[in-house]
Amino acid sequence: MSAAVAEVVADKFRVEMRDVCKPKSGPTGFKQLMPEVSQKRWYDEAVLKSIIPVKHPLDDSVGSRCPTCSTWRWLPVSEGDAHIFSAALDDVESDVAASPEWFGSGWSSMRNSLFRRELAEALVASNAKHWSIVDVELV
Repeated sequence: MSAAVAEVVADKFRVEMRDVCKPKSGPTGFKQLMPEVSQKRWYDEAVLKSIIPVKHPLDDSVGSRCPTCSTWRWLPVSEGDAHIFSAALDDVESDVAASPEWFGSGWSSMRNSLFRRELAEALVASNAKHWSIVDVELV
């Protein structure tokens, strides 16, 4: 996000941000939100194992273990495909959180993220072209 938006976000919300830098020229003036990684799992493994084959019918597995770091990475799921345990967010203090589970593979690996409604609305208001809100169900 731009420095101006980052300043407003930092004043109103509990978030960590870092400078976005270019390798040769350094800081760009933009900031990156750094989500707090939840310590408790977000998803029921049995549910992931049942929905991933439906979402990825051509794959023979539901994920794989990284040969370098041994991290398990599930095949990707979309918002709403699997319910998130609300208790997993009990210890999260930031207004943006990331799942402890990894999805995807290689350089396309990612964690799923959740933003508190007020922060999400502020980001959409700052740039509706790059941000959108998708409601998720917590159980």
